Amino acid sequence: MPARTKFKSKPVVGEGTYGRVAKCVQMANKKIVAIKMIKDQDQKDLFKNQELAALQKLKACNSSKYNIVEWYQAFTVRGHLCLEFEFLEKSLLDLFVSIHWLLAVPGIQ
Repeated sequence: MPARTKFKSKPVVGEGTYGRVAKCVQMANKKIVAIKMIKDQDQKDLFKNQELAALQKLKACNSSKYNIVEWYQAFTVRGHLCLEFEFLEKSLLDLFVSIHWLLAVPGIQ
């Protein structure tokens, strides 16, 4: 599944258990997105299939109604699974810290 869109990568904005997240710009429309690049050791088919199945189920929901970060597409680059999401200025951890771990459900997105 090659990328349907060309991106210009900005700095990595986060790193977690499963991979890195980079801020990127879609070259066609200059839209800023987040690209999660899954780490090599996590590229097992079962993990990829479970992750993609979960994202497809979430995409079928009304993301704005349920405060779900929007997922746009999955693609591979040199064998690495990449997931494209809407870009949010803060990570969930940053948000929790800034509000002292008190969060109402509508405030998540």
